[in-house]
Amino acid sequence: MRIGRVRFELQYIVDLDDSDQVDIAKDYIIEDIGNAVKFNEEMSYIELVEDSSLSESDISQTITDCLTDEWELDDDLSAEALAKEDEKKAGDE
Repeated sequence: MRIGRVRFELQYIVDLDDSDQVDIAKDYIIEDIGNAVKFNEEMSYIELVEDSSLSESDISQTITDCLTDEWELDDDLSAEALAKEDEKKAGDE
Protein backbone atom coordinates (compact mmCIF):
# COMPACT_ATOMS: atom_id res chain seq x y z
CA MET A 1 0.00 0.00 0.00
CA ARG A 2 1.28 3.44 -0.93
CA ILE A 3 0.07 6.24 1.32
CA GLY A 4 -0.05 9.80 0.11
CA ARG A 5 -2.06 12.91 -0.42
CA VAL A 6 -4.67 13.81 -2.99
CA ARG A 7 -4.56 17.56 -3.15
CA PHE A 8 -6.06 20.42 -5.09
CA GLU A 9 -3.50 23.12 -5.46
CA LEU A 10 -3.64 26.67 -6.69
CA GLN A 11 -1.11 29.13 -5.40
CA TYR A 12 0.25 32.58 -5.87
CA ILE A 13 3.41 33.81 -4.23
CA VAL A 14 2.82 37.13 -2.50
CA ASP A 15 4.19 39.38 0.19
CA LEU A 16 2.10 38.22 3.15
CA ASP A 17 2.57 41.61 4.81
CA ASP A 18 0.89 43.32 1.85
CA SER A 19 -2.85 42.85 2.39
CA ASP A 20 -3.64 44.08 -1.14
CA GLN A 21 -1.47 41.35 -2.65
CA VAL A 22 -3.04 38.74 -0.39
CA ASP A 23 -6.58 39.88 -1.30
CA ILE A 24 -5.80 39.88 -5.03
CA ALA A 25 -4.32 36.38 -4.78
CA LYS A 26 -7.40 35.15 -2.92
CA ASP A 27 -9.65 36.64 -5.61
CA TYR A 28 -7.56 35.01 -8.35
CA ILE A 29 -7.77 31.64 -6.62
CA ILE A 30 -11.55 31.89 -6.39
CA GLU A 31 -11.69 32.91 -10.06
CA ASP A 32 -9.37 30.04 -11.03
CA ILE A 33 -11.58 27.54 -9.18
CA GLY A 34 -14.68 28.93 -10.89
CA ASN A 35 -13.05 28.74 -14.30
CA ALA A 36 -11.78 25.22 -13.65
CA VAL A 37 -15.32 24.08 -12.83
CA LYS A 38 -16.87 26.08 -15.68
CA PHE A 39 -14.53 24.59 -18.26
CA ASN A 40 -14.41 21.12 -16.64
CA GLU A 41 -10.70 21.42 -15.89
CA GLU A 42 -10.73 20.85 -12.12
CA MET A 43 -8.96 17.51 -12.48
CA SER A 44 -5.89 19.29 -13.87
CA TYR A 45 -5.39 20.90 -10.43
CA ILE A 46 -5.54 17.62 -8.52
CA GLU A 47 -2.26 15.96 -7.66
CA LEU A 48 -1.34 12.62 -6.11
CA VAL A 49 1.69 12.94 -3.87
CA GLU A 50 3.18 9.85 -2.24
CA ASP A 51 4.40 10.52 1.29
CA SER A 52 6.43 7.83 3.04
CA SER A 53 6.12 9.69 6.36
CA LEU A 54 2.40 8.80 6.50
CA SER A 55 0.87 5.53 7.66
CA GLU A 56 -2.47 3.83 7.14
CA SER A 57 -3.70 5.37 10.40
CA ASP A 58 -3.29 8.82 8.79
CA ILE A 59 -5.94 8.09 6.16
CA SER A 60 -8.84 10.49 6.60
CA GLN A 61 -11.79 9.03 8.50
CA THR A 62 -14.06 10.86 6.04
CA ILE A 63 -12.64 8.82 3.18
CA THR A 64 -12.88 5.49 4.97
CA ASP A 65 -16.44 6.31 6.08
CA CYS A 66 -17.40 7.00 2.46
CA LEU A 67 -16.08 3.61 1.44
CA THR A 68 -18.09 1.92 4.19
CA ASP A 69 -21.22 3.92 3.31
CA GLU A 70 -20.74 3.16 -0.40
CA TRP A 71 -20.60 -0.58 0.29
CA GLU A 72 -23.67 -0.32 2.50
CA LEU A 73 -25.42 1.67 -0.23
CA ASP A 74 -24.52 -0.98 -2.81
CA ASP A 75 -25.87 -3.65 -0.48
CA ASP A 76 -29.08 -1.66 0.04
CA LEU A 77 -29.50 -1.23 -3.70
CA SER A 78 -28.91 -4.91 -4.26
CA ALA A 79 -31.48 -5.77 -1.61
CA GLU A 80 -33.91 -3.32 -3.18
CA ALA A 81 -33.33 -4.80 -6.63
CA LEU A 82 -33.92 -8.32 -5.29
CA ALA A 83 -37.14 -7.21 -3.58
CA LYS A 84 -38.40 -5.67 -6.82
CA GLU A 85 -37.51 -8.85 -8.71
CA ASP A 86 -39.45 -10.88 -6.14
CA GLU A 87 -42.46 -8.54 -6.51
CA LYS A 88 -42.29 -8.89 -10.28
CA LYS A 89 -42.18 -12.69 -10.05
CA ALA A 90 -45.11 -12.68 -7.63
CA GLY A 91 -47.10 -10.50 -10.01
CA ASP A 92 -46.37 -12.79 -12.96
CA GLU A 93 -47.78 -15.81 -11.11
